[in-house]
Amino acid sequence: LEINWDIPVHNFYYGQHQLHLQHESYRNRTTLPDQGISTGDASLQLHKVNVSDEGRYKCYISTVRPDDVKESSVNLKIYGEKQTV
Repeated sequence: LEINWDIPVHNFYYGQHQLHLQHESYRNRTTLPDQGISTGDASLQLHKVNVSDEGRYKCYISTVRPDDVKESSVNLKIYGEKQTV
C-alpha cells in the first residue's frame, strides 16, 4: 500500500512512514495511525494547526497494481480569533 499527498505532508510506502520526504513545515505535526493503513484508512491527523495550513490537500492511495489508484481531497479551513500578544 502506498499513501502520498500532493503536498509532502506525510508519505507511507514500502511498509514504512517516509518522514524524511516530509515538508519541514509539517515535521512533528502529523499522525497516520498504523492500524488503519492495512485496510486503506489514510486518516491523517494534523496537529498544531495554523493559518498557513489552510488550503486543499489531495491524497493518493494505491496498491501494488499501478492502475489501482484512489484519490481523495479535503479543503482545510481555519476559523478562530486572531490572538494578539
